[in-house]
Amino acid sequence: ATYDEGWYQIALPKGWNRSRERDKRYYWSELYVDTSINVLMVSVCLPMYDQARHLIGVGTVDVSLSTLQKMVKAFPLPTASSKVAAFSTLNKATFASSDSNDTGISPYPGDSWLRELERLSPGQTLSNEDLQYNGQSYTLHAAVHESGIGLAMLIPNAEMYQAVDSLQFNNLITAIAVCVAMLVISLVVVLAFRKW
Repeated sequence: ATYDEGWYQIALPKGWNRSRERDKRYYWSELYVDTSINVLMVSVCLPMYDQARHLIGVGTVDVSLSTLQKMVKAFPLPTASSKVAAFSTLNKATFASSDSNDTGISPYPGDSWLRELERLSPGQTLSNEDLQYNGQSYTLHAAVHESGIGLAMLIPNAEMYQAVDSLQFNNLITAIAVCVAMLVISLVVVLAFRKW
């Protein structure tokens, strides 16, 4: 009867053959909503075996993702149009995003930059990945924990490089001003020596 209970089904991967021992000592479940407290959760699951190596139970530790959701919403973005999202590669869904108030499990929208996250696997990282989206150039950073839960940030290149371009322009103006000032000082010195 235990095998058919909801919590047990969440703790075991879909289609797992219970007669075979798993290759890992523990693993992470997909995201799910704990209906008793209405909180988004993930479980760390540890199958338990008897001496004959038959499965006799599963020990679980449930981890609430509400704090991570709050952190994503409060994350200081590097530019005004940047976006950050918490996602699950196992669910192929987001559960927190800076540009959405939805805190449930939302499949990646078909026309969104979030579809780029589908190619990530647990333990992978993307850094400075160039991405074309809606006719603009972006940089995508993403990292996925072995649990399949990850964070991704999308930064518009135009905004990211705007500060650098502004600094370079200011440096150019300063260099021109210094050259003009040196030229004026040189002329004044030359004229002063001639008059003297």
